[in-house]
Amino acid sequence: MSHARQKITDEDIQAYLLGEGSADVYAKIQNVDDAAKSSLNADDLKVKKTLEAFRKVDQLFNEAIDQSIGIPPHLSEQIDQALNGSQASAKKNIFERLTKLVQDQFNFGSVFAGGVVGAFATVALLNSAPLFTLGLEPDDFHLSEMIKRKIKVCFIEVSSHGIFQKRVQGIKFKGMVFTNLTHDHIDYHKTFKDYRDTKKEVFDTLNKNSFALINIDDKNGKFMTQNSSARVYTYSIKSKSNFSCRIVEQQLNGMLLNIQNSEIWTKLIGEFNAYNVLAIYSVGKIYEIDSLNLLTNISELNSVNGRLQSFLSNSNVTVIIDYAHTPDAVENVLSTINKIKKSNQNLITVIGCGGDRDKAKRSMIGKICSDLSYKVIFTSDNPRSENPESIIKDIVSGVSNYNNNKILVEIERSKAIEEAKKNSEDGDIVLIAGKGHEDYQILKNKVIKFDDFKIAKKIFNK
Repeated sequence: MSHARQKITDEDIQAYLLGEGSADVYAKIQNVDDAAKSSLNADDLKVKKTLEAFRKVDQLFNEAIDQSIGIPPHLSEQIDQALNGSQASAKKNIFERLTKLVQDQFNFGSVFAGGVVGAFATVALLNSAPLFTLGLEPDDFHLSEMIKRKIKVCFIEVSSHGIFQKRVQGIKFKGMVFTNLTHDHIDYHKTFKDYRDTKKEVFDTLNKNSFALINIDDKNGKFMTQNSSARVYTYSIKSKSNFSCRIVEQQLNGMLLNIQNSEIWTKLIGEFNAYNVLAIYSVGKIYEIDSLNLLTNISELNSVNGRLQSFLSNSNVTVIIDYAHTPDAVENVLSTINKIKKSNQNLITVIGCGGDRDKAKRSMIGKICSDLSYKVIFTSDNPRSENPESIIKDIVSGVSNYNNNKILVEIERSKAIEEAKKNSEDGDIVLIAGKGHEDYQILKNKVIKFDDFKIAKKIFNK
């Protein structure tokens, strides 16, 4: 008995290709994509051809870049760049820094010897290093290109969307790292349980020759590997584990860590970055990289653009740009700054929430920011099709009555940054959160240029 398929619209196809839309839309289109051509009706065939055309365009796009700047095919991995942005997470931080570390020192051990490091990410990593980067999880074409170019190691930043859409199905991973799980992508997965279970699926595919490295300070860590055949290693700051770390000292320009009884100074700050550094160290040790070389190179890692990126203004105000846009990430950043700052320094926060996304987190972010900031200015952050005033109203609903005197509302983001400057004094700290490395704002059907770091620098140094 055949079931009538729900009609797939042009909007469905567009959402699928752009990495947006609901899980139902993905499942509907993926079924068509996997179906035999003989079983496709006219509407389904249109979807099939669109997907095939998109993949061809992606291939031609990469080839065109190679030719246009005169890079020979065997070196073209140097210029492939990421196509879109994603969440600022521990997953992304570890991915980016571990890829760079191994790229710089791929002769540490035989596993890396003589090969170039490949990478699939949702942000561009390095403009000049020989990395093969992409905005989505890998497909057969790009993986086969890596094999042709004799790439030995490939790091993949795997998203829950990619797992659900089966974009990593069939890949035999040598290892998998679980960082943490927070309130994110609930607009897509509908419930936290669905989000968690989707993440677990990829750990279930690991065989006995693979390894799983898990953060056991996160209560979901052990859950991820309970059905896995892989060798399991643990890392932690607070619990007994295979790899451990302690924060000795923190400043605004870095922190001193004790990793496995060896002290290391890193330019990164915050407990969440300590976890990230420890995960990088742990993967290195699993691959038997020399500890001294490993720690030396980790100490040279710089902050990623838009992640606690800062400058000191002409008026001696420290301005920090960060991509934090989930309740957990925002709380981590604010708590980190509050632990480091002096008692006479005020912390002023500028933040908004994205439109057409998880509405449940808005009130949580409102409460967290108003609790942990001296003053907070709520503003716009990619409102998309929603009314910015409605989004801000949702954020403000989470503010406790005793914090009402802390908050200001300014819909236009650049004016909100100006307001932060007016309210800051010598020595204060201003956090501009939510957009990080993004250089645009999405307003209804328009995309306008907007770079928090550049605009803040211009405003604060007038």
